[in-house]
Amino acid sequence: MGDVHDRNSRFQSVNSRYHQLRAEREVERLQAIKDGLIPDPSQGGMNLQDAITLKGTCQSMCPEFEREERDYQLNLDKYECYQGTRQVDPNRAVKTFHRPAAGDEPSLPSDVRPPEVLRSTLDYLFHNILEEDKGLHDSHHFVRDRTRSIRQDFTLQHIRNEIAIECHERIARYHILCLHELCDESGWSDQQELEQLSKVLLSLTEFYDDYRATNNKILPNEAEFRAYHLLIHLRDASTAAAAERLPLDLYLSQPIQLALKFHALARRSNEAHLRGRPHNTESSPNAYSRFFKMVRSPKTPFLMACLLETNFSQVRRGAFKAMRKAYPSKYRPFPVQDLMKVLGCDDAEQVAKEAENLNLEVERENGSAIAVKVHKQSQINDSNPVISHTKSQSIVALKKGNLSARDIIDTPLAIGNKSIEVKSSLRPTAPAFTMPKTAIATAPTTTEASPTKLMPPPPKPTTGAFSFTGTQQTEKPKANAFTFGTTGAGSGANAFTSSAFEPTPSAKPKSAFSASPAPKPTPINIPFQTTKPAEEDLKEKLKAQMEAKKQTEIAKAKELEQIELSRQRKRRESELRRLDEHKRREERERIKREHELMKQNISQSLTESAIQQAVSSIVRSYVLDEVANAFRKQHLTRSSVKKWKDSALNSHVKRKIEQERLDNFRTVVSEMSFGRSAHKEFTLPYEEEEEEELFDHEDEEIIDHKKPVTDAELERLLQETQRVQQRSLLWEKGAALSALADALQQKEDLKHHTEVDIGLYTYDDTTSSSGWLRTKFALNGINYKDVDSQISIFANADQPSPSLGLILFECSPDLARNLSDDERSRVLNNERARLDDIITKLPITSTFNPSILLLSWGKSDQIKQSLKLNKCLEIDPQSFENQIKDFVSQLNINVKQFNMVSEKQISQIFTRAAISNLVQASKLYRSVERQWRLYVSLLNISIAIVNEVVDVSCEAIHMLSVSSMLGTSMAAIKQLPMLKASGVDEWDAQTAILNWLDDERFDFESDVLLLRAEIAGADPAEIPDVVYIMTRILDIIFNGSAHNITIPQTVDIEEDSLINKTNFIQRTRRHTLEYERLIDSVKQGQRKRDEEFRRSQSPPPSPAKRQVVNSSSLRDLIGSVRKSLFA
Repeated sequence: MGDVHDRNSRFQSVNSRYHQLRAEREVERLQAIKDGLIPDPSQGGMNLQDAITLKGTCQSMCPEFEREERDYQLNLDKYECYQGTRQVDPNRAVKTFHRPAAGDEPSLPSDVRPPEVLRSTLDYLFHNILEEDKGLHDSHHFVRDRTRSIRQDFTLQHIRNEIAIECHERIARYHILCLHELCDESGWSDQQELEQLSKVLLSLTEFYDDYRATNNKILPNEAEFRAYHLLIHLRDASTAAAAERLPLDLYLSQPIQLALKFHALARRSNEAHLRGRPHNTESSPNAYSRFFKMVRSPKTPFLMACLLETNFSQVRRGAFKAMRKAYPSKYRPFPVQDLMKVLGCDDAEQVAKEAENLNLEVERENGSAIAVKVHKQSQINDSNPVISHTKSQSIVALKKGNLSARDIIDTPLAIGNKSIEVKSSLRPTAPAFTMPKTAIATAPTTTEASPTKLMPPPPKPTTGAFSFTGTQQTEKPKANAFTFGTTGAGSGANAFTSSAFEPTPSAKPKSAFSASPAPKPTPINIPFQTTKPAEEDLKEKLKAQMEAKKQTEIAKAKELEQIELSRQRKRRESELRRLDEHKRREERERIKREHELMKQNISQSLTESAIQQAVSSIVRSYVLDEVANAFRKQHLTRSSVKKWKDSALNSHVKRKIEQERLDNFRTVVSEMSFGRSAHKEFTLPYEEEEEEELFDHEDEEIIDHKKPVTDAELERLLQETQRVQQRSLLWEKGAALSALADALQQKEDLKHHTEVDIGLYTYDDTTSSSGWLRTKFALNGINYKDVDSQISIFANADQPSPSLGLILFECSPDLARNLSDDERSRVLNNERARLDDIITKLPITSTFNPSILLLSWGKSDQIKQSLKLNKCLEIDPQSFENQIKDFVSQLNINVKQFNMVSEKQISQIFTRAAISNLVQASKLYRSVERQWRLYVSLLNISIAIVNEVVDVSCEAIHMLSVSSMLGTSMAAIKQLPMLKASGVDEWDAQTAILNWLDDERFDFESDVLLLRAEIAGADPAEIPDVVYIMTRILDIIFNGSAHNITIPQTVDIEEDSLINKTNFIQRTRRHTLEYERLIDSVKQGQRKRDEEFRRSQSPPPSPAKRQVVNSSSLRDLIGSVRKSLFA
């Protein structure tokens, strides 16, 4: 009672304070209008030069009136209340965003915060609230709404100074950070976050333009946010063109240049022409590989990477389409590991998901994607929506490092722990793609790596379209435009890399116009020497001739080189002319398509206008006809009413004249004396009938007002009125539901749960009792109703909700009647079955252990005893609301508890029982002589038992787990293959088992390799122990199943219980019995053969003379013969 009193007193104080401020607010508004602080709405419009600029005076984060109003309306966030209460904390409350609407009163100066208060409020949100919520998810809705309110206050006051710019910059960084951190959360919407970010960046661009025009100075962070504005419009060419109109120092800054490079790399020429998608860029390189390399580069800041992350799926889609157009069908499928690096994916499944979204075939091995079939014959479905972006762990998340949200929001261009300065040392670069200059390429000398089995085969050696080389002995292979990694010998340069567009220093060609002509042969001058011998003269002469010949060969080589350069120049010019012709042809086709599209649009518009005119004319004719009919009916009605009125007036005049005649007749008769009393009233026999006929046409009843009303009649009318009032209270709609909801809201243990459901199960909705209950709980005609944001109620649900906390079960109204013992027992059994059916349908994942309240229309003793429940309510229709409220106030709703258990723990329960069966089967095998057929049967029965362990473990996990999903490790286990008998008597056990372990379905990697080595190294004369092999196999199987599952705390995971529930003993016992029957049949055959052998070797002795035979010698003889026969 004390808590209720405190709550009522607090509510009254809040109520009185709120109404007090509301009254003072009107006085404050009139005073502000009088002082000229806000415009007078009664004066109408005003000129722009007379407009009043609002100046805020609120010095707290939330105005007092709004704080009291929201406290009164219970519209407070948990970050604005005292810890553990719902009472507003004035030091934590922050003004909310109010969407402007027509008819709203203008804000007062006390409702608006000045710039310094707005900046301190933003500091509180980013430094305090985000410090409490490291993951940003719980506080995102609160912070996002309050930052919108801050921007709204800046707008109301027309403030565009440096404080406004600083606040908007920090808000923009917060939205970009949320795009990366919260994209994997449920209920997240990129579109809503990008919408707010676009609004913030648009305001910033206006602020920057105004500040630069006023102060003739560029702010230090303008380049950063201009770059963000370019990146959120990554496929919009007009945004990149608008950036060229910026000042030169700003345009040449590093962030804007980096954003323009991403603009150029993100352009595509293979986009489908669908509504809502960006237009294609002609001659676009589709440089998806360079796009992800640049994002991965340390030069790309973290926040830029967060914005680019939203476009990853679109770039990957264009990459697959470009690959499909480039690769012929003879190539092998593209390895997923290479695609992960090229497309910036985190794992193979992400690559497979992107490929399957385009209907590309993905090759898988053991459930894992290994390659994608993408070639010219592949069919791509581009109509599927783009996959929503997810957090990139391998590229974007690594750039964040150890920075907190506060550091990122308050630091310009965060890269690790540094910040990038805005410099203007770069040269302007064209944002659009331009044709590369041709260059003479030399063959690389590195050695090509050996291709894998999934890599495409090397193409045939042909001359590339842009490869111009000098005189060479062999042709080089054609460049592959989609070759990734380092290139080797025989592979050309990538056509879309930066190095392909620039000539290498080692291969600079000489111009054909600058080459010098071939030198003339040097003349041989032999001076006359009379003193030299003839041999020396001859040697000098031969030397001069050889020198002249050498000079001639050099000249010829230079001439040939000039000829080859001329040929190359001609080929280059021819190729350029061909490219120009191709470009002109594409331009003509584009113009033709635009003309066709224009014709279609004009034709469609003309058709629509014609149809609209035709429809409008038809509709107009129909409307005119209907209007004419309406006027005609109105005219007929008026004329009929007029005729009826005239007729009624004439009839009334006639009756009045007749009444005067009767009055005169009565007067004359009363004055006459015939010996009778003169005071007796005289009435004609037809007078009453005429009065009734007077109002027959008006359907009214003539009441005799002269007749007095007695006390009995008044008492009867009063009792009837009371009965009507009692019936209205008895059938008041939703009265019991309100009492129930009020009682549940007072429960402290339910305040931390967002959903609490109530289930009403009526006996029969066609009966009046069930209808009364539905009316009391506001469920007449419906089966579900939300009481508030936390409590909901449903009626007769086939599948109860996981948040079910209370069950209201209506018992049969027949129990309130005088029934025989047999009838009452039958009705109670039906009620017990109905209640058991409801309990069995309760989900195992429910949050609560729901309490059950029985609603009885009679005595509840037998109902409690039969249904084994103590909570039964004997319904009193007059005080049903108080009964429900008292019951719920004493109710305790228990919350379920869950435990964690691994899949391996569950499988070990069945492994122990399986090993005992394997040991028993092995003992049976040792009881007979070793045979190949028996050993194969022992192996197959052991394999069948191992398969039963796998199946039973999966069933037990399904049965115990809260979730219906099976662990990936258990689901991936396949049935082990059986061992095939060769039918040969001479056999090798080690070889047979090794062949069995080599089956492709039985692949456990290193552990199986170790087991194979142990079996192969054993003694060939010994048969491998089946129990040891199968024990090792079970250990290998369940070593990988380390996933945890969630089970309710009440679920029993004891060994005997699980074995009984899964029927494991019977399932494995049938395999052992099968082997026992086989062993028995073998033993019987052996005994039969022994008997036959004994009869053939030792004939029965004659009755006259019996021979004594030694049993030990006979046993030795039989053993030696058996070994010789069955060795």
